[in-house]
Amino acid sequence: MAKPRRKPTAFVVIGMALGQAILALALSFSASLATVRSWEDARWRIQLPLWFAIVPLLAGLGLILHVRLCRHVDRECPWVGLAWILLGLNLIALIFFTFSGT
Repeated sequence: MAKPRRKPTAFVVIGMALGQAILALALSFSASLATVRSWEDARWRIQLPLWFAIVPLLAGLGLILHVRLCRHVDRECPWVGLAWILLGLNLIALIFFTFSGT
């Protein structure tokens, strides 16, 4: 008897990717509402968080496509682990970016 397909890890990673993208967009939006002193400050506070939103969006979309196209269980899938590592590094970089500003 075949086991039912279970993909909870892939769905958690996809949710984490969407959450990180929303967080980065929210940081950029909240910085755009504040008064900006110079162009360099605007680039640092508004544009840089948008780059942090690209990695999770691409990882999430790639994983959605992979789960749809491949028919294997995600516990044995290296792409889920790779996406998890990329999102973890992106979250660490986003935290350092958030707390490093003056």
